[in-house]
Amino acid sequence: MDYLDVHIELRYNCIYYRVHQKPLNTYQYPLYTSNLTPSGKDGFISGECIRYLRLYSEELDFHMMKCKFAFRLRNHSYLPSFYRCIMDKVKWCDRAKHRTINQPNTTIPLIFRLTYRNNFMALTN
Repeated sequence: MDYLDVHIELRYNCIYYRVHQKPLNTYQYPLYTSNLTPSGKDGFISGECIRYLRLYSEELDFHMMKCKFAFRLRNHSYLPSFYRCIMDKVKWCDRAKHRTINQPNTTIPLIFRLTYRNNFMALTN
């Protein structure tokens, strides 16, 4: 059964899931030569790898998808020396860490208040 971007099936009384990719998907990733900052490219690549990590129930399937993703990045003129070090940070052994829900931030925000003064121009003269 396909649901959103996940393919789910029952095998031997176990739930098996993986990323469902539509046949007509053109993978419109930003080009390496785009004006996206290096940290933006880093975030996009690591975010996609973390998404794959969360949506695969089998380690081998996860690694195969990372290889497919690397191939697509290469087709978008990304250098292997750039994306490999980013992709290597996302490891199967860290899967539990990436699948947990973060606790909400309960700190009280610092409130900064400015008083509007209509006579600002009079103060500068």
